[in-house]
Amino acid sequence: MFLLILSLVIGINLALLFDIGAQKISVTPAEQSGRSSAWQSRQLVGVLALFGIGLLTAGAIFGSYVLGAPFAALLAGVPTLAAKAKRRRNEAAMTQAWPDAIDHLSSAIRAGLGLAESLTAIGLRGPAPLRPYFVALGNDLSSGTPLASALTRFSLECHDPIADQLVETVLIAHEVGGNEIGRLLRTFSQFLRVDIQTREEIRVRQGWVVNGARIAVAAPWFLLAMLSLRRESVVAFQSTGGFIVIFVGAGLSVLAYLWMSRLGRLGGLAE
Repeated sequence: MFLLILSLVIGINLALLFDIGAQKISVTPAEQSGRSSAWQSRQLVGVLALFGIGLLTAGAIFGSYVLGAPFAALLAGVPTLAAKAKRRRNEAAMTQAWPDAIDHLSSAIRAGLGLAESLTAIGLRGPAPLRPYFVALGNDLSSGTPLASALTRFSLECHDPIADQLVETVLIAHEVGGNEIGRLLRTFSQFLRVDIQTREEIRVRQGWVVNGARIAVAAPWFLLAMLSLRRESVVAFQSTGGFIVIFVGAGLSVLAYLWMSRLGRLGGLAE
């Protein structure tokens, strides 16, 4: 059991290492495109290393590599799960920051700044998760790029539906002119806050479904680990029938987890 816990600790530490790498490449999609191949190669090496560590450790504990394979696969998935969790937190922080960024834009316009200067100012004083994107937008505008082209590139880099809505709102208001842009931005900000709050309530209410499904998937394997500490159980699972039970159980567990993930996305839960 000590070796199993040690391998889990190693897996978590490596997951944090990969997580840091994911955080670094998620600064902007433009930077991410240049580093994604290196990140994927490093992630593949880490997954294979963790699978090998888990297989050797679980095989030493249970005395059977057949029983150790499912737990090695679970350990190998730790970095990917940790990176996905980090990405979801970053996306949630970015979503929460949009209303404040729009308020900054509206306030700057009401203060008499031009549209280009107001957008650039968000990169200096706006919400931290969105600053890199607005800094890049400000650099484009200061280099003489037309507003429409700069906003189009901004929307592509953000890769976020809210950014697309903001770009369309700003372009329409820019064409209309006058004081309409301030009113449109205030309305847009209020709408976003209501929409984000509604989605968060749905996510909280449905979170117990996803967590319950995860526990249901993990429970049989926890029971298998306990049973495998007995020599009689190890001998039974090393037979052809035992191998079939483990193989079918692993397939059903993967299928159930994918189904749960699909239902979570339909219900508004990111997986």
